[in-house]
Amino acid sequence: MIIIYTSQAKDDLARIDWRIRETLIKDLEKLSTVSDKEWPIQHLGEQNLSKVLVGDYAIIGQMSRTEFSILSVLKRPKIKVPQE
Repeated sequence: MIIIYTSQAKDDLARIDWRIRETLIKDLEKLSTVSDKEWPIQHLGEQNLSKVLVGDYAIIGQMSRTEFSILSVLKRPKIKVPQE
């Protein structure tokens, strides 16, 4: 599977610490060798969008049979539980 980075995804990755960015890219490279059933890909709606969770980040892109076009890389927010 070919991985394509859009300009927005490149900007998002540029803002991430280089150590974390390296692990994200290495984990995305595994997409080409692992089947869809083994990788935690969540399909979002009918727009052919997919979400992949890698560590503390959510990677949103468009998936086809031969390529994964990354649209954005977002940090997942931490959920704060209110204390009483």
